Amino acid sequence: MSTSPTTTSSGTPTALGKRGLTIKFNPSGSPDNFSAGDEFYVICRAPKPTSYNITSLNYGNVTVSTESDVKCVVFEIESGAVEMSTVKFGLQSHGSFEHHDAGNDDTYFRFGTVGPDNVAGVAPTNGIEWYPNVTAQDIDNDTPPSYLYSTKANLSVVSTADNSESIGNTGLMSDPMWVNIRLGSAETGANSTINLRTYFDYS
Repeated sequence: MSTSPTTTSSGTPTALGKRGLTIKFNPSGSPDNFSAGDEFYVICRAPKPTSYNITSLNYGNVTVSTESDVKCVVFEIESGAVEMSTVKFGLQSHGSFEHHDAGNDDTYFRFGTVGPDNVAGVAPTNGIEWYPNVTAQDIDNDTPPSYLYSTKANLSVVSTADNSESIGNTGLMSDPMWVNIRLGSAETGANSTINLRTYFDYS
């Protein structure tokens, strides 16, 4: 959501943002109750990533001591409830990786999220992809850059929602999230499967 004002002309469509959304006011219709200085909000969906409604991610061939590509997923309420809150994200299992929180401890599972009302620097580059503007270096620290809401450099395996990482979604219907892995220098396994979980309240 932008905080920059947009000036509109009565009866003439005015662009809101750069994704084809326009708005106009009817100068003679009813209700006609906007005055100078009034504020209004337009609620709309974000563009969908191409990898949408997926249940698994393939990071491809990742060699030791390197970062995988950053993948983006979106969780969204599609029916029933109208909003979700207190969203948390956790690593349920690190699969067959041998050096996550063990051995030389240099295999990392990371995530980052844009969070509520904070989209600077991560707008889609082609209308449907969210992840190209977020790199592995953006989420390799527990302190997020200015254009992300929350990041975790190394997720621990947890069993409960309380111990999972807070994403910070408050009252939204959907939120994009970026994940990647860095393999330790001594990893030798292949085709390992990790499990990630999201928790949220809804109303």
